[in-house]
Amino acid sequence: MKSQEMEKDVILRVNFDSLKKSIIALSSSEKKELLMLLEENLFESELNEPMGEYLLSESSLKKDWDKKEEDEAWKDL
Repeated sequence: MKSQEMEKDVILRVNFDSLKKSIIALSSSEKKELLMLLEENLFESELNEPMGEYLLSESSLKKDWDKKEEDEAWKDL
């Protein structure tokens, strides 16, 4: 006879600073996995909103924004 797994709800109470420190301490691969989880699950309802699209595209755009040429072009503004 197979043992049946029981599902239990778990409530974790963590303040934001503690959560942030825990995330920072993650390895690079763990951070990527967490980001994928957030993009796939938490932002689904926000994808139809302009801000949701911005959040998802920011990492792609950042590659172009974080160049010395861009800093030079915008330094006088």
